[in-house]
Amino acid sequence: MERAATRRGCSRITGPSALSAGGMRVVFPEPGGATTIARRCCRTALTITSRCSSTGSGVKATGEIVVNSGSARTEPRVALLSRARSGGLRSVFLRSSLERSKRDHPTNIQGLVGWSRLLRSRLLRKKTLRSPPLRARLCDAGVMSLAAATERHYHPTCHGRAHMAVNRRQWLAAAGMGLAATGVAAKAGKAPSLEELDRAAQRPVLKVDGLTNSVVIDSIRLLKKGDEYIVHVRSKDGAEGVALPQPGRPVEFHPILTRQVIPPFLGKDARKLEDVLWEVYRHGSNYKLYGLAFWSCQAWVEFAILDMLGRMLNKPLGAILGDIVRHDVSFYVASGRRDTTPAEEVENLRRLLAQSGAKAVKFRVGGRMSRNADAMPGRTQTLIPLVRKTFGDGIDIHADSNSSYDPPQAIEVGRMLEDVKAVYYEEPCPFDHLEDTKKVADALDIPVAGGEQEYSDWRFRWMIANRGVDIVQPDLQYYGGLIRSIRVARMAELAGMSTTVHISGGFGFVYMLHFASCIKDPGRYQEYKLGTEKYGKWFDPPISVQSGKMTVPTGPGVGISDLKGLLADARPFGSA
Repeated sequence: MERAATRRGCSRITGPSALSAGGMRVVFPEPGGATTIARRCCRTALTITSRCSSTGSGVKATGEIVVNSGSARTEPRVALLSRARSGGLRSVFLRSSLERSKRDHPTNIQGLVGWSRLLRSRLLRKKTLRSPPLRARLCDAGVMSLAAATERHYHPTCHGRAHMAVNRRQWLAAAGMGLAATGVAAKAGKAPSLEELDRAAQRPVLKVDGLTNSVVIDSIRLLKKGDEYIVHVRSKDGAEGVALPQPGRPVEFHPILTRQVIPPFLGKDARKLEDVLWEVYRHGSNYKLYGLAFWSCQAWVEFAILDMLGRMLNKPLGAILGDIVRHDVSFYVASGRRDTTPAEEVENLRRLLAQSGAKAVKFRVGGRMSRNADAMPGRTQTLIPLVRKTFGDGIDIHADSNSSYDPPQAIEVGRMLEDVKAVYYEEPCPFDHLEDTKKVADALDIPVAGGEQEYSDWRFRWMIANRGVDIVQPDLQYYGGLIRSIRVARMAELAGMSTTVHISGGFGFVYMLHFASCIKDPGRYQEYKLGTEKYGKWFDPPISVQSGKMTVPTGPGVGISDLKGLLADARPFGSA
């Protein structure tokens, strides 16, 4: 490597440059074979914050380096928080901020390497990180990524002033190079292009090659049996499938379902369902109904058709939507209440945990679309620490604000959730305020989740491309079905993000199980709002819960074993 003098105290290294930390070495070639490293920069103070966390293992580490103005040396300020609950590194998040000051200071990349070694040594001393190889790899991932991103984006201009031409996506992309060198898959380390996201989303989903003859859809009906609504589909050859919508919605959406959604499905070949779904969207200007009401109706019909195809192929839904990669799913039990005091809510959560067998909970904070108002004065501030104090570290915590806050208040509540080591923070800002939610996600160490009200694939693409959230949450019914949600999961996977779907109660958890069975990263816990006591026995073998995990149905289609029994005595909705 050869040094060449440049103006204003900066140095240029010709040929590829290399950084070393923790025994790792990574080479970063630049176009033309030259890499510029800032050794002495003007009018700039550099602050970099690195955060490594894992929703799978619970590992988290944060560190900060500050180059003070007028100082010839790097002074590290390191704060570490780490914990481990289970093996397996699932995610590494890196964030940076670079600020300017009015005074000159010298710095060089070796300062970063020195800081990285300090961070590594302190992280390795943490006893709660149980696996030495995991500790070492996690730390190397963070420090190498930090140094890599800094070298590639912090450089002098021709006028000698330090110039920072980096946004969050560029930082994460550069950071991902360091993570790749350690062999760790970086959740936030990849910044795929929009074209790459589109290609991932547009690949065919359905695997129905075993059906050689057309499966012509002959009839689709909305039935009612007791308090259950059933969408029933039949082919011209007599094959059948069913779907169970979320409670209550069919009454509200019935006209859209019967007039706008069902007709364009009739007479179509179910094997070509992906193409048919697009035609349904275009039919009769249905796109002008764009929203949850339309997409929910389409989801119900899609579920029923997928059930029929799965029965014909003798395969569960996961096997026709992808490759089954898990047979049971960890879940949290969700409380949907805000009418409780903190003490009452803790007792409510205690009952839900006992009833469900879950090892994690989700409760609600804020007032629900409330413009910062709490459900009752002081409820959120009291409830968050009380839940952790009551259940200890043996129960994992999630919190949902249901669009309660503006960014400053959302960040304040997020800090409280960080203090209790919550798994994630859901929908902190109004669900369609994408930029506000991104501000919160950028500010917090806790992962931010969102997307349950979303019905636009393009807005999901924006969230993923711009890291507007850390975890995407399409609702399998509101968003339009399993196929559309699989496409979101593919984009998220490309960006190293989890897809933890939202469900709306009732039979919905069964669709969640099939979805989680066939995507690579559904996150640590899936949502559950009870239901196995009612629906579990509909399956053979029955859906069971053990040690906080729920089994995925293995029967054909959605897995209901007695379809004829379910349909017996069911009547068309609206009939006498």
